[in-house]
Amino acid sequence: MWGKEFLRVYKVSKRFEDDISAVCLALNLHIANGVVSHASIGVGGVAATPVRAFKTQAALLGQPWNAANVLTAMQVLRAEFTPISDMRASAAYRTEVLGNLLQRYWLESQGATDTSLETLVLEGAAA
Repeated sequence: MWGKEFLRVYKVSKRFEDDISAVCLALNLHIANGVVSHASIGVGGVAATPVRAFKTQAALLGQPWNAANVLTAMQVLRAEFTPISDMRASAAYRTEVLGNLLQRYWLESQGATDTSLETLVLEGAAA
């Protein structure tokens, strides 16, 4: 199991530099004995200002840090906000990406070293 604290911030935007994000997700979890003992999650791009994902934090807090609980938390995160559609992204895209970024965080916490879309190869995908 990885260390007690794991912090990541993900920004999704059309351009890598100097662009307002369509979605931003900041996660800081503390794991003690395989259980989430502290969860702090911030989200951008789903409201007028950045917000905390309190429902998702609550869904993770006190739960084992495992794939099943991550899937549940992904559903909670996707349902927690009602983003707007604008020139940067549709509401559906923002909602989907939020959950996907939480899954990316999970993969990285499990030792995945390269989860960028530019190099990620899915099992069974054509080369």
